[in-house]
Amino acid sequence: MRLLNVAELIPAGTNAIARRRSWQQALCIEISKRINGSFEARNIVTGDKVHITPESASADDWEFVH
Repeated sequence: MRLLNVAELIPAGTNAIARRRSWQQALCIEISKRINGSFEARNIVTGDKVHITPESASADDWEFVH
């Protein structure tokens, strides 16, 4: 599943935890979808904002964790 597909599936104003299958198990991001449809990604451990490259966003190995 592509990241944009993951982000589209969650309702605006909610969050979801996602990761890439190629990442180590502990590395997950929290996706926050805003009312305007844009989304923000943060590291769930540090809270730091995560920049998702277009190549990463279009990768087909994203999955919901929670």
